[in-house]
Amino acid sequence: MMISLDLVSDPQMRLVFFIVFGCCFIPIFALVVVCFIKLLLKQKKRVSKSKNNSTIRYLDYFGGDDNIISVTKNLSRVSVIVKDVDLVNLESIKNQGIGVMITGNTIKCSSQEFADQIKE
Repeated sequence: MMISLDLVSDPQMRLVFFIVFGCCFIPIFALVVVCFIKLLLKQKKRVSKSKNNSTIRYLDYFGGDDNIISVTKNLSRVSVIVKDVDLVNLESIKNQGIGVMITGNTIKCSSQEFADQIKE
Protein backbone atom coordinates (compact mmCIF):
# COMPACT_ATOMS: atom_id res chain seq x y z
CA MET A 1 0.00 0.00 0.00
CA MET A 2 1.48 3.30 -1.05
CA ILE A 3 0.98 6.54 0.81
CA SER A 4 -0.15 9.24 -1.51
CA LEU A 5 1.27 12.71 -1.23
CA ASP A 6 -2.16 14.03 -0.25
CA LEU A 7 -2.18 11.90 2.93
CA VAL A 8 1.27 13.07 4.00
CA SER A 9 0.30 16.68 3.45
CA ASP A 10 -2.60 16.22 5.88
CA PRO A 11 -1.37 17.38 9.35
CA GLN A 12 -2.90 14.40 11.18
CA MET A 13 -1.40 11.88 8.79
CA ARG A 14 1.93 13.65 8.98
CA LEU A 15 1.84 13.20 12.78
CA VAL A 16 1.00 9.50 12.38
CA PHE A 17 3.81 9.13 9.86
CA PHE A 18 6.39 10.68 12.24
CA ILE A 19 5.17 8.54 15.15
CA VAL A 20 5.51 5.36 13.07
CA PHE A 21 8.89 6.53 11.80
CA GLY A 22 10.05 7.29 15.35
CA CYS A 23 8.88 3.94 16.71
CA CYS A 24 10.51 1.90 13.94
CA PHE A 25 13.65 3.60 12.73
CA ILE A 26 15.02 5.45 15.76
CA PRO A 27 15.41 2.27 17.90
CA ILE A 28 17.09 0.50 14.98
CA PHE A 29 19.50 3.40 14.57
CA ALA A 30 20.22 3.39 18.32
CA LEU A 31 20.97 -0.36 18.22
CA VAL A 32 23.37 0.10 15.32
CA VAL A 33 25.22 2.85 17.23
CA VAL A 34 25.45 0.70 20.39
CA CYS A 35 26.76 -2.29 18.42
CA PHE A 36 29.37 -0.12 16.71
CA ILE A 37 30.59 1.26 20.05
CA LYS A 38 30.81 -2.26 21.50
CA LEU A 39 32.86 -3.42 18.52
CA LEU A 40 35.26 -0.50 18.94
CA LEU A 41 35.71 -1.23 22.65
CA LYS A 42 36.27 -4.93 21.96
CA GLN A 43 38.91 -4.13 19.33
CA LYS A 44 40.68 -1.73 21.70
CA LYS A 45 40.73 -4.39 24.43
CA ARG A 46 42.14 -6.95 21.98
CA VAL A 47 44.94 -4.60 20.92
CA SER A 48 45.94 -3.81 24.51
CA LYS A 49 45.91 -7.52 25.39
CA SER A 50 48.24 -8.32 22.47
CA LYS A 51 50.63 -5.56 23.60
CA ASN A 52 50.73 -7.07 27.10
CA ASN A 53 51.51 -10.50 25.64
CA SER A 54 54.41 -9.15 23.59
CA THR A 55 55.84 -7.40 26.67
CA ILE A 56 55.81 -10.69 28.55
CA ARG A 57 57.57 -12.33 25.62
CA TYR A 58 60.28 -9.65 25.75
CA LEU A 59 60.82 -10.43 29.43
CA ASP A 60 61.36 -14.08 28.53
CA TYR A 61 63.90 -13.10 25.88
CA PHE A 62 66.01 -11.42 28.57
CA GLY A 63 66.02 -14.49 30.81
CA GLY A 64 62.93 -13.61 32.81
CA ASP A 65 62.20 -10.98 35.41
CA ASP A 66 64.76 -12.41 37.84
CA ASN A 67 67.63 -11.91 35.37
CA ILE A 68 66.94 -8.20 34.74
CA ILE A 69 68.71 -5.74 37.05
CA SER A 70 67.60 -2.45 35.46
CA VAL A 71 66.09 -1.01 32.30
CA THR A 72 66.71 2.48 30.94
CA LYS A 73 65.03 4.05 27.93
CA ASN A 74 66.43 6.80 25.71
CA LEU A 75 64.25 7.63 22.67
CA SER A 76 64.35 4.47 20.52
CA ARG A 77 67.15 2.76 22.46
CA VAL A 78 66.63 0.59 25.53
CA SER A 79 69.51 -0.53 27.74
CA VAL A 80 68.89 -3.64 29.82
CA ILE A 81 71.40 -4.62 32.50
CA VAL A 82 71.17 -8.35 33.22
CA LYS A 83 72.74 -10.65 35.81
CA ASP A 84 73.70 -13.38 33.34
CA VAL A 85 74.11 -12.63 29.62
CA ASP A 86 74.04 -16.36 28.82
CA LEU A 87 70.33 -16.50 29.78
CA VAL A 88 69.46 -13.85 27.18
CA ASN A 89 68.04 -15.24 23.92
CA LEU A 90 69.75 -12.89 21.46
CA GLU A 91 68.49 -14.68 18.35
CA SER A 92 64.85 -14.24 19.37
CA ILE A 93 65.44 -10.55 20.05
CA LYS A 94 67.09 -10.10 16.65
CA ASN A 95 64.25 -12.01 14.96
CA GLN A 96 61.85 -9.36 16.28
CA GLY A 97 63.74 -6.76 14.22
CA ILE A 98 65.54 -5.29 17.21
CA GLY A 99 69.15 -4.20 16.84
CA VAL A 100 71.30 -5.64 19.64
CA MET A 101 74.68 -4.58 21.04
CA ILE A 102 76.26 -6.23 24.09
CA THR A 103 78.67 -4.43 26.42
CA GLY A 104 79.51 -6.47 29.52
CA ASN A 105 76.20 -7.22 31.24
CA THR A 106 74.40 -4.43 29.37
CA ILE A 107 72.28 -5.28 26.35
CA LYS A 108 71.46 -2.24 24.23
CA CYS A 109 68.42 -2.68 22.02
CA SER A 110 67.52 -0.31 19.23
CA SER A 111 63.87 -0.44 18.13
CA GLN A 112 61.15 2.20 18.30
CA GLU A 113 58.40 -0.41 18.76
CA PHE A 114 60.27 -2.06 21.64
CA ALA A 115 61.07 1.32 23.24
CA ASP A 116 57.41 2.38 23.02
CA GLN A 117 56.40 -0.63 25.13
CA ILE A 118 58.85 0.22 27.92
CA LYS A 119 57.42 2.49 30.60
CA GLU A 120 59.63 5.02 32.35
